[in-house]
Amino acid sequence: MLLFAALVPPTAELDRARVAVASVAPVPEPTPEPAPAARHRAGARRWFGRRKATEPDPVDPMLTLVPRALMNTQIVKFGNLSSSDAIGLADALTERGQEWSSPRLRLAGGFVRQLDGRTSVWTGITGDIEEVRDVIRGVSHVAQGLQMFVDRRIFRPEIQVATANQRTTTDYLDAVTNELEAFESNAWWQNTLTLMVPTEDGPGPVPVKVFREIPLGPAVGH
Repeated sequence: MLLFAALVPPTAELDRARVAVASVAPVPEPTPEPAPAARHRAGARRWFGRRKATEPDPVDPMLTLVPRALMNTQIVKFGNLSSSDAIGLADALTERGQEWSSPRLRLAGGFVRQLDGRTSVWTGITGDIEEVRDVIRGVSHVAQGLQMFVDRRIFRPEIQVATANQRTTTDYLDAVTNELEAFESNAWWQNTLTLMVPTEDGPGPVPVKVFREIPLGPAVGH
């Protein structure tokens, strides 16, 4: 199985980021002037009676929010492991996890990125980032001690919040990033790291299942 370790922020803080993006009003697109024939038809309705008003079609969102269950930041990849190796790694990390301090983190800001030919909106992770790197080094040391492949270059302190769709415009992306400039979630203590297994292949966030939650140690002193 393909296994990786990730940090998963609290649901409430992920929702704050999602709401910040979703709350940005759509940027109106220019509408063409009505043709003269349309004005004639409007006049004709006064003679032949008004047509029953129809509800406007629902408007699709101008960005597609990433499902909450897929929002995480990967910190270490372990490659393709057998089930027994994955269990052994999870057990070893559980034994050592209390040695690594729980960092205090928050989500803040936002930016647009082009990745694998796809446009997406991200928010940053701030706070005790050096302590996160200490956790990454500790996890990597445990895995290497078990003769496992480790890729710890993947960590970026950020989380994907939304992806562009057919309705996304440059003006709307500018409006979203302007809104996110002032965005900041509540701070939280990241007291677990999560071992995850992707259940599908593909670019961008893919469905995952949780393999094991690894408790971390006491909170970083401030």
